[in-house]
Amino acid sequence: MENITYLIGAGASFNSLPLVKDMPERIETFAKFLSASAELNRFSHPFLQKYISETHSLIEDVGNSTSLDAHAKFLYDKDNREANKKFRRLKAILIGYLIFEQLDKPKDINIPTSNPNITPLISTSLDKRYKTFWSDYLSREKHALPPNVNIISWNYDMQFELSYCKSKECSLELAQQNLQVFPSTLRSKLNRSLSKIIKLNGTAGLIKQKNSIHFENLIGYDNNSTTFLQGDIYYTLELIMNFFGDNYDNFTSTYEPLFSFAWEEKDPHSNEAKEIAKQTLRYTSTLIVIGYSFPKFNFDIDKHIFSGNAIRKLYYQTQEQDYDDCLE
Repeated sequence: MENITYLIGAGASFNSLPLVKDMPERIETFAKFLSASAELNRFSHPFLQKYISETHSLIEDVGNSTSLDAHAKFLYDKDNREANKKFRRLKAILIGYLIFEQLDKPKDINIPTSNPNITPLISTSLDKRYKTFWSDYLSREKHALPPNVNIISWNYDMQFELSYCKSKECSLELAQQNLQVFPSTLRSKLNRSLSKIIKLNGTAGLIKQKNSIHFENLIGYDNNSTTFLQGDIYYTLELIMNFFGDNYDNFTSTYEPLFSFAWEEKDPHSNEAKEIAKQTLRYTSTLIVIGYSFPKFNFDIDKHIFSGNAIRKLYYQTQEQDYDDCLE
């Protein structure tokens, strides 16, 4: 049986989440949304103003760098007390922003952006291509991918999981269980003989208590239901602010994020994901690449996970103007 693996990059979520170069303005829009919600008395939190202030500071710092990722690495490499605090805050802000982009927003709060190439606030929360993907593989009786189909993702987002929730009308935890997402809230050991979604950098939205193996999702639920509520944005913002406050100025914080940048080589979950990805590619005969450009800063990791692969067919989905670059 042919073993198929999808390799997913940021371009696969382009219709829902902006590329890195466009994130600063969208993060600014997120801060404006928080301010507007406070002014309308829809949301308040002890750390809200600190969150908004830190968001503006982050955008200014990114403006003095080449990208958000470059600024994050600058803080990470400095490795002193103040830089470490700023790095934790950056992650907390980025987590909140990415969750915000994937939730349904109130339709009566619309903050336009100054850049016509940036989607407005009331944007599509899920890329429609994920819905098509699930319709190709799932049915009323089928709740998981075939065992010969796997996914390796460089993305921090939850587009696969959230689109599955909508398709199956189930909780986020059940989606992670059925799809065997790693890392996730799964309590049981990963069954490597079945289909799985391997997230090389983890997920912006997953957290765990220090010295614990249990993960939690920073996405809200209705108290009377186990079904994921994509529209319950203010309850989710409460969880996001709690997490930010926990990591604001405290080196003994209770929670830590379960996502890492590619260059954080000491992250144990990212390292385990890379080994699972390498094992998966070793038995992959057909690779389908969507939205991933094999950037130079990921070269060492890509070289590692692709070593010893058995790929015979390669399909590469990209924009026409980028086709020649993909051949190099």
